Amino acid sequence: MGLIRTLLALSVVFTHAGGIDLVGGRNAVQIFYMISGFLISYVITERKSYNSVGEFYISRYTRLWPQYILIAIISLVVFYFIRPLEADLFFRAFGSLNVVPAYFLAFSNASLVGQDWLMFAEITRGGFAFSSDFHKAAFPAYFGLLTPQSWTLGVELTFYAIAPFVLPRRWLILVLLGLSLSIRIVLVQAGVGMTDPWTYRFFPAELFFFLIGSLVQQLGSKRYQAMFSPIYDIGVTAVLTGLVVSYALIPSHELLKSAALMGCFAIALPALFRFQHGRKWDIVIGNLSYPIYINHILIITIMHAAGMRPGGILFAVIAAVLSIIIALAMNSFVGGPVDNWRKHLRRRSAPVVALSL
Repeated sequence: MGLIRTLLALSVVFTHAGGIDLVGGRNAVQIFYMISGFLISYVITERKSYNSVGEFYISRYTRLWPQYILIAIISLVVFYFIRPLEADLFFRAFGSLNVVPAYFLAFSNASLVGQDWLMFAEITRGGFAFSSDFHKAAFPAYFGLLTPQSWTLGVELTFYAIAPFVLPRRWLILVLLGLSLSIRIVLVQAGVGMTDPWTYRFFPAELFFFLIGSLVQQLGSKRYQAMFSPIYDIGVTAVLTGLVVSYALIPSHELLKSAALMGCFAIALPALFRFQHGRKWDIVIGNLSYPIYINHILIITIMHAAGMRPGGILFAVIAAVLSIIIALAMNSFVGGPVDNWRKHLRRRSAPVVALSL
């Protein structure tokens, strides 16, 4: 699962850098949602890693926030001293807001909370107003984010908030799965369901992917392990890796390709999960996925400010290589120590005790 996750992160990098196509940003993000649902279901319902909801929240938040805030602070320094185009938009966003909305925007930048909501807002008359399409907004609110791609972390945090109460109750998973799918169908019928930002930024519709991953873990993981030997994991992982790399070359309608891609990943999650066990190299590669994702916009911004022309293969490769190098450093100095602390938190929790709800 680690290699796949990092390839998905690089797919987002290439989407923003241009020049190279893998599965695209939207597909990569929604596959990440499924993987997240699978893994969170595992730690809550099977491994039962935490004694309390509070410990779960602390562990998940500290998985995301330390590396995020590091990049956010560096981005603020870059904006202040190097002054790329993004800096003018960022400071203009704060300058256009009244005190209370400006405090909310600052709080969102500092905490990650609500960044996904800002994708549905524009700045006008000193405050925020709803915008159904930020592409058409006069001044989108996300211009005020230091790391605009971290809106996905706001979606993740919302899922984490409800996961301890939903995932142990399979009937509730099914109910919410149906509701989420119904919301997506209504959005499509309303004419916005296939357009950004409604395609993959609206949590009630995206909850479907988290819950599909959770349901696969609960219903399919043990069955897969009983039916197939570990040798199948290698084949499944190889096929999915090839699919991610060659996706853009498949001659088919994008909607059909995307649906098939999601279906393949949903079915393959138990194999991908078991594949990483006992393969330290896969875990090490997978640990690069989050820091790559969180640092790559900063890398691309600095490359733009340095006068490099975006859109070509060379630009994309340089952005990817620099993102990987920075990710290695982030894991060494931030991610590693934080993960050690999180492991200590899990060890203090009795592994056979369910979450206290």
